Amino acid sequence: MIANAPALTGPAETAPAARLSARVDGASGATFARLAAAEATASPFQGAGWITSYLDAHQAIDDFRLIEIGDEEGNALLLPLHILRCNGASLAVKVGGAHASFFVPLSIGDVSGWPSQALADALIMAGEQAGIDAFLLADGPLEWGGRPNPLVQMPHQSAPSSGAGLSLGADAEAVLARLMDRDDRKKQRYKRRKLAESGCLAAGWTPCDATLDAALACFFDWKAQQFAALGAPDPFAAPDIRAFIRHACCRPEPAIRLFVLTLDARPAAVIGVARSGGHVSGMFTAYDPTPAISRFSPGDIMMADFIQTLCTEGFSAFDLGVGEARYKAHFCPEPIPLVDIAVPVTTLGRITSAGWLMARRMKRVIKQNPAAFGLARKLRRAFAG
Repeated sequence: MIANAPALTGPAETAPAARLSARVDGASGATFARLAAAEATASPFQGAGWITSYLDAHQAIDDFRLIEIGDEEGNALLLPLHILRCNGASLAVKVGGAHASFFVPLSIGDVSGWPSQALADALIMAGEQAGIDAFLLADGPLEWGGRPNPLVQMPHQSAPSSGAGLSLGADAEAVLARLMDRDDRKKQRYKRRKLAESGCLAAGWTPCDATLDAALACFFDWKAQQFAALGAPDPFAAPDIRAFIRHACCRPEPAIRLFVLTLDARPAAVIGVARSGGHVSGMFTAYDPTPAISRFSPGDIMMADFIQTLCTEGFSAFDLGVGEARYKAHFCPEPIPLVDIAVPVTTLGRITSAGWLMARRMKRVIKQNPAAFGLARKLRRAFAG
């Protein structure tokens, strides 16, 4: 752990805002309290509760570092990072890997006037202090909560995929009308009636009790079936990921919440979300693949009920994470542009950063080309078979 480390200050520049300091802290109560106080300024995946749940479940708390960049006016950026060792390099990445959709630094005060070179210099100084070879920051939104992401003033490239977002409002019917035309609503009402013929249909948040464990058990089983059919590894199969999700759901202030559509109290569809301020981010979703249930699109029914609930509870924005999928385009049709940022600190870091950026560019080429993406999926199934 690096605690109460001396501040490092970059070369003096003429503008006061350019005199930035860099500080590195390890995991501590004070560190996470500082994150908690500012977490509404970032995505849910940089929240203290989400991060500690993930690190605790993976026994990786010692690999956490908080990079703080500040100016003389008390304005600051907070970057909560996971230090990974790969091929001899020490890499600072977002906590949570692919389970964390976005990376947005937390902010205190106004950092909009910071020169990009001063910010880059401060990050490099923090890296030198912490023994980091490179910062590899994937999937950074260009803006968050209506404010520019301070990191995107540094060199960056487009991420392999965009995010999928939806602006909400107090009028849930108006929001749903933007997503579904009259024919869509008619079809959904029909499917809802047919599904309700099998039992009592209900939807809502699930508390941390036996109903949560039942919903998670169904979700993990459905996902295992789905990824087996795709010939892809199941990202929810590892015990530490399952422990992380349950632990995050059962905190006094949950870092993940489950919204469930039930049929006679049995889960028919599930979505797990994290929140930051007025923004809700979908982390995972699945529905019962049993033909007698899946034919009536329980996932779509749940999503409509969920969006209505978010509007009623006063949330302003919702997203379904990163990547391409029919249901994402349908329910979250507003693209969230994302970028990848690499800040090398050492020579090894420059080599690693170049390789990482190239791999991300190749992934984008495949993801953005339907023919190439389809071929990649066929090959994956073939090799899995």
